[in-house]
Amino acid sequence: SFDTYAIPGLVNVEGTTGLSGVSGTATAWPIPTALACTWNPELLERVGKEIALEAKEKGVSIWLAPSVSIHRNPLSGANFESFSEDPYLTGIMATALINGVQENGIGVCMGSLVCAEKEHNRNNYDARISERALREIYLLPFEMSVKEGKAQGIMSSYNHINGSAMSESYDILTNILRGE
Repeated sequence: SFDTYAIPGLVNVEGTTGLSGVSGTATAWPIPTALACTWNPELLERVGKEIALEAKEKGVSIWLAPSVSIHRNPLSGANFESFSEDPYLTGIMATALINGVQENGIGVCMGSLVCAEKEHNRNNYDARISERALREIYLLPFEMSVKEGKAQGIMSSYNHINGSAMSESYDILTNILRGE
């Protein structure tokens, strides 16, 4: 057991707009798309700081957010969880939010790597995408968030990419994410 080895427990909480599922009340922040419309990374860093302070009060260790997926389809039901269709803007805003949270003692586990921009049949759909588009559009905000924001964790998406399950993609999860 964890007690035998003195390993502290971790409390993970999701939250597109703050801390969802915590006991009591929690601040509801604007959706990431609205925050990205400000073009103000300093504001997002302040929002991240406030989320971290509230997380500490609630005993949260890791915030399962933000989503740095790209708005691939304007009709996607999950667009509200992400910042933009622009990879650079998404990367800048996600990095600022991550910095605000993590500089204040709460870990971030961002999602969802990669091409997870669909809700209907999200576990089985296959995103057919070129290597160039994958790197320049869909992986760029993840790269920025890891290199500049030092995000502590990344969730894998449920979908397939070019015929392979994302959760089993050695190329993306190992070669690119860890190697590059």
